[in-house]
Amino acid sequence: ERREDTPALAARGGFLAWNEPHRRGLRRNAAPVRNSHYSRSLAGVVHTFIEADRASWSNFGEVGLYQLTAEAIKAAFRHGLIAQADLWGSDDALWKKLQEADHGDVSRWVRRITPGTRFTWNDERPLFRLAAKVRSIDPPVVHEDSAIPLSAMDPGFARYRREYLASKEGLWPMALVDAPAGRT
Repeated sequence: ERREDTPALAARGGFLAWNEPHRRGLRRNAAPVRNSHYSRSLAGVVHTFIEADRASWSNFGEVGLYQLTAEAIKAAFRHGLIAQADLWGSDDALWKKLQEADHGDVSRWVRRITPGTRFTWNDERPLFRLAAKVRSIDPPVVHEDSAIPLSAMDPGFARYRREYLASKEGLWPMALVDAPAGRT
């Protein structure tokens, strides 16, 4: 439970409202924040979004699988095995076309995409070098008479976000680790 002398956040008209302990409220029609539920839930949303990025969108292995799939799609497109309309259809239909493609360039990429596919960081012999599209949020917070980023108000969040973004910088030299036998 939040103590009465700690700051809290609450949703107000598309922004977050910050309640400083000494003020017990905000100007410009922002109601006082007295319920710690808002603080926990908004902080939870911000952290959950970044952790979802860590687990999926910019996860090292997932990024590698995305790239293998992109290479298969580019090869199939380049060789006339799929059309632009296929990209706007269902994922299942496109995947089936890729799997059934009778072309070595496409098959070479598709065969590498299995449940057992793994990647390793390899500066000497990467299959590709990628810069991940990292997703994070730093929502605007109403403070006094203006909206400022949450990171400007919360040093702990600012540090967490800064360290996370720094950990994902640069090009990732990715090499494919062969899937163990029987794990396709």
